[in-house]
Amino acid sequence: MPPDSFKWWGSFGLRVFYASAVCDYAVYVLDKYKLYVNTTITYWRFRVKKGAFIIKPQHWKYKKVPARRRRDRKVRGRFVAELIAFFSRRDENYVNGLIKVLNRGNTETVASILQKLTGAELFQIEPVQPYAKDYNECIAQAQEDQRRSARPELKAYPDSISGYDTIYLGYPNYWGTMPMAVFTFLEHFDFSGKTIRPFCTHEGSGFGNSLEDIRKACPGAKVEQGIAIRGGSAEQCGKELEKWI
Repeated sequence: MPPDSFKWWGSFGLRVFYASAVCDYAVYVLDKYKLYVNTTITYWRFRVKKGAFIIKPQHWKYKKVPARRRRDRKVRGRFVAELIAFFSRRDENYVNGLIKVLNRGNTETVASILQKLTGAELFQIEPVQPYAKDYNECIAQAQEDQRRSARPELKAYPDSISGYDTIYLGYPNYWGTMPMAVFTFLEHFDFSGKTIRPFCTHEGSGFGNSLEDIRKACPGAKVEQGIAIRGGSAEQCGKELEKWI
């Protein structure tokens, strides 16, 4: 409620008070969500002092940031909040017909490029018990997980997905579908009303059955057409991703 002092000023005083409150709240929202521009704006701040109100200009300096964290991409005329959730594995990988040691998994490489293009937040899906570093041992473990429909425990989850409109879901193709840790992630949340945009890395097998598996795991979501990228081309996939998004 406005201070008693404004009763002296009647309806004008009330309008002054609420105008000030709106300005202050607008600044709070801009600051909270980091919706910054590289400029300075001026608005009027009203305050009560010793039975009267004073009017003075208030300057608010906004910082310039590389990309706004959320709701920063306009899609079909509206701003959307986006999350990139991905599973990736470094160490020994099969790339272009050879076993190579990677310091960063191919799917993580694609996810990083996608993040730069969209400004979306990144979340890596990580099992508590990671797969072996050796490639052949890893694929044997992954096959066994799939055979028994395992749901590996994850290290962490996002606090919530309720604030996101679109989830980009990234993973390598393991035995014709997603790694089982991705199933764990999908089954943890309710994706009703969300848009899921899958992307996968592979060495010739594309999506396999993974798109159908996503639709089964998230029956209330809209699963859009995904993009499958060869692992050996992950570093050069920027233009493909630009066309896709």
